[in-house]
Amino acid sequence: MQVFLFVNLTDAPSFAYQQPILQWVKEIAPATITLDLDTFSEELLVSQACRLLQEATSFIVYFRTENTEVPFRAAQKVVEELIWKDKPGTVLLEGGHRRLQLMLPVRPHISFQVSESVEELKSFLRVTLSVMH
Repeated sequence: MQVFLFVNLTDAPSFAYQQPILQWVKEIAPATITLDLDTFSEELLVSQACRLLQEATSFIVYFRTENTEVPFRAAQKVVEELIWKDKPGTVLLEGGHRRLQLMLPVRPHISFQVSESVEELKSFLRVTLSVMH
């Protein structure tokens, strides 16, 4: 099972579900299970995201943030799942986030890519999704 999680790290609740990146992933890799959440998501959604990461044979977690210091809040459990489990996967970061950029690159099981540009991450994502099939 191939999983793509989109995590929007925001300072305020956002109600923009079905982000364009999710639709794009579904178009180029239709078998991929996608889910989006943010820092204010309900516990049930966060639990489902963590379960998908646990059950995935391959995964990509895409974080987007505009603030390098925004707290993880509800997304904390997803970050913990990435850090404490030794399951190999890919994490992409659009924008910058001080804590993520300190914690994830030192994890040998995580392939970590950072960019300010969604287009640059899309080209990396296209290659990663094609390898994961």
